[in-house]
Amino acid sequence: MTSAEEKQHHQARCQPYLLSLRMLTRGEREPMLITAEAGQATGAAVVAASATSRAALADGDSGHPGGATFLRVRLNRLASPR
Repeated sequence: MTSAEEKQHHQARCQPYLLSLRMLTRGEREPMLITAEAGQATGAAVVAASATSRAALADGDSGHPGGATFLRVRLNRLASPR
């Protein structure tokens, strides 16, 4: 699998979780259920985003000397609980 194919694969895996998050924000469900489902979907999306970033960095695809650091910091912020 090429690097571009690997990135597309990870992005495709992330799409259902992003769709789930969009649906949760528009729904009228029990707040505790929304919180649990949002946490699961967010965690899965962060895992997929991390894998995509690793694939891009392995390919030297950041396009900027500080790209690796930028991606790492952004992913750490996404993954940290607030």
